[in-house]
Amino acid sequence: MKRYLHLIFILIFFCSGCATPPGRYIKGRPYKSPKKDVPVSDSRYSQVEVGRGVKFFNGLGHYFFSLVPNPITGWIPGKLLLWSWKVDKHWISQDTIDDMDEYLKTNNLWDAKVRINQYAPIREIRRLKRNYRVGAGYRWTLGLFGWLRYTLLPGTIFGGDNYNPYTDTVNIYSDLSAIAYHEGGHAKDFSWRRLKGTYNLLGMIPVGTEILEFRATRDAIRYTYYKKEKENELECYKILSPAFGSYVGGETGSLPMYVMAVLTGHITGRIKASKRNKYYDKYLVEPDK
Repeated sequence: MKRYLHLIFILIFFCSGCATPPGRYIKGRPYKSPKKDVPVSDSRYSQVEVGRGVKFFNGLGHYFFSLVPNPITGWIPGKLLLWSWKVDKHWISQDTIDDMDEYLKTNNLWDAKVRINQYAPIREIRRLKRNYRVGAGYRWTLGLFGWLRYTLLPGTIFGGDNYNPYTDTVNIYSDLSAIAYHEGGHAKDFSWRRLKGTYNLLGMIPVGTEILEFRATRDAIRYTYYKKEKENELECYKILSPAFGSYVGGETGSLPMYVMAVLTGHITGRIKASKRNKYYDKYLVEPDK
């Protein structure tokens, strides 16, 4: 019964409001402690850092690890899962970098770090140490485990875009603004939470995961509508819908149900994108602020 409830959930989410505008966008207002707030970021480095990149490792990640099952992105290759050659591409265009930079400014995420295909374990352990907005108990258990995984299985090779709440870092390896906005949506979501470690822990349990992913996906879609980025909005439907389906399907514990949920995401995401595109063409309107 649980498996079917998950599929009902995903169908309701995907199929609702196919052509209607995504809704009003609310900009981020980061939570500030009543006590003296210690910045996490190091002023010696820019907020958005781009890795130098090594062609051999970039190529290995782009042409091999994103096309085979791996322990970071899951047992369905990233490019196949989201059906895009730009997933885990490792060579990130300036447009995607600029889009992410603008997202941070729009949402007042002044302390979040964005690493574009960068491997920086030393800087990340420093951020883990300085991020007092997350309790020390969470940082030096789950946060330390996440840092070890980041260090031993570098995303510059294995890929896997993500947001790390323990260091307040967004790691981007795909050349897709939709994915960058989604991970930025996680950073924005956590910026509002007082008990960030507990909030992340709740997000690791069934249903809690879907709630966090839903909020980040909704934020990305509404942001593109607010910014009048029509093509990125359509991209969000096509990319983030099957991504959300993978989380929902993964909770069922059944490979056939997992595949069905991902396929449902692909189908409904493209239906949404098609209807939104026709909506713009029919009424000749631009998204409203």
